[in-house]
Amino acid sequence: MRKKVVKVILLLLTMLLAGCGQENKQESVLPVQESSVEQARQEFNTEFFIAGKGYTVTAADTLETHMVSNPWGEQSERRIYQISLKDEKGEILQQFTHDGIDEFVELYCDDLNFDGFPDLEVVSWHYENEAGGEIYLWEQAKQRFSEEGIDLPRTYKVYEEKKVFTLGSINEIICRLNENREIQELRSFTLNVEEKTLRIYDSVADKFLVNERIELDQDNQLINNEDYQEIFWSNLPGSDEKIETYFSVDTEDYNISLMDLVPGESLKLVISKGDHDVTISRVYRKEADYKSPEEFTAGTFTNLLGHNGFYIYDCFCGMWNFANYYAVEEKELICLAESWGGEPSDYMVDVDGDNDNELICNVTYTADGGRCTIIYDYDGEKVLRGFLDDLLEEEYDNHGVGSAYSEYLPEENKVRICFWKDALGDYDEKDFEIEMDKIRMEPYG
Repeated sequence: MRKKVVKVILLLLTMLLAGCGQENKQESVLPVQESSVEQARQEFNTEFFIAGKGYTVTAADTLETHMVSNPWGEQSERRIYQISLKDEKGEILQQFTHDGIDEFVELYCDDLNFDGFPDLEVVSWHYENEAGGEIYLWEQAKQRFSEEGIDLPRTYKVYEEKKVFTLGSINEIICRLNENREIQELRSFTLNVEEKTLRIYDSVADKFLVNERIELDQDNQLINNEDYQEIFWSNLPGSDEKIETYFSVDTEDYNISLMDLVPGESLKLVISKGDHDVTISRVYRKEADYKSPEEFTAGTFTNLLGHNGFYIYDCFCGMWNFANYYAVEEKELICLAESWGGEPSDYMVDVDGDNDNELICNVTYTADGGRCTIIYDYDGEKVLRGFLDDLLEEEYDNHGVGSAYSEYLPEENKVRICFWKDALGDYDEKDFEIEMDKIRMEPYG
């Protein structure tokens, strides 16, 4: 019995001693904790060169902290770092503190005021996918950085050739630093995928360049994005680009002008009403849409297809004429009719006697030289289009292009239709009164 008691006591003593040994192991961790504190004294460096001279910037953790509010109003403890500027020999040229740093700091050098010298960016806060900090501009006369930081998100991109930078990604803002070292917004690009709207706003001129509903593809990407990007980036405030205007016409409510978008590369059709109500309604690209800006001419019309508006003639390459007839409804460009061919041959005529002019166009197809006559009418809600060849009721030898063609004769106010009785033989021709009920009219546009 005593032996059993002794064994139990020995066992208890062994367990007790083992427990004491475990406590000693935990205490032995304390020096490691001290080393982790030392490890928290972080340093970050970046280098840059000016006129062949090398400089180093160091951000060193002072281990001091204070409480600050982030951009979302949340209180958090932030570290204070000492910023040091050193020359090639390691001599300190400048020191100041930066006191808004969360877990770590990043250092970058970018020329954000485009004076030819690198500026220092101290990225000091991180929140989900966002980051930001302050920019310290280089002062060449003092050979040091300004110690007055400029708040700036990290999501910026520099465009050296335009001397601007952007903030944001899908929705962008074009900015530059003004003389007072403040961030100046020049343009904003705001795409609302849910509402399918796009707004391009010129902050300096205080006007929208684009403010309209847009089309998206199946991946919710903006259709005609290239055109919108050119509008967003072209002719920025302060730009020295020379912008030419090629025509300018006034309707009852609007001014319509064709001018350079990117000189030598593209044109923009601008609709304006006053100084601040401006819309770029169409972009023309050189080679694809025109050869020379001088090939465009424009004029106005009244009481045509239920509208007052304007037309644009494009004499493409000096050979083919393309005409478009437009109205403006709620600042949106509405194409009422179009024609094409050699010499312009369009006529505004009140065919049905309703005191509203129809549009009759003799057109020639550029691909095969086929000719026909088109009539446009307005039913009070929409524009309709039909072909006056429908007036020919008798059969003819139809061998395709050239088997029949039509032409409106304005002096007689009739349509002449020429057709083959026998293919490749002589044409028969007949003149017809324009009877609208014999023409198949379909919605246009």
